[in-house]
Amino acid sequence: RVRLSVVLPAGMIAWHPDDGLVESGRLILHVPLFTATMALTRVGNLVLRMRPGRIHWADYSFPHTVFNADTMLPRVHLIVDVSARGNEDFARHFLEPLDSEKRRVFLEDSSGPLGTRFARPLAQRMSSVFGQMLGEERDEWERAAWEEVLLHQLSPADSE
Repeated sequence: RVRLSVVLPAGMIAWHPDDGLVESGRLILHVPLFTATMALTRVGNLVLRMRPGRIHWADYSFPHTVFNADTMLPRVHLIVDVSARGNEDFARHFLEPLDSEKRRVFLEDSSGPLGTRFARPLAQRMSSVFGQMLGEERDEWERAAWEEVLLHQLSPADSE
């Protein structure tokens, strides 16, 4: 599946996990087509700036959110779902060039290490309960949290 994700200036995508990725052997790849410097993705506590000209991957089965702090430019990503298990083209073009240790880690058993097996469902449940508790105030709270991240951790000059 391929789709476009557009986050308008000052726009946000609320915290959510993508269900079924690990179980189905799917990966989600982001290809930024056009993006603002202040368009940020947060996966757990990782804050990422996804630069154009690269393919980006993260474990989106963990709760994640997007905030475009730019007031003029949108963030436009091509998002590609890849079925990695049993995909010969994917193996030939993306996995085989990796050294054997990186490949092993990448293809680890779908249940993952104990910490991941524990953390993933806990994080998904926390994200769900968080949304239920805040209700209509959720977007306002998330926007304020993003502004704190921008104010204290990142600056516009932090471009690479």
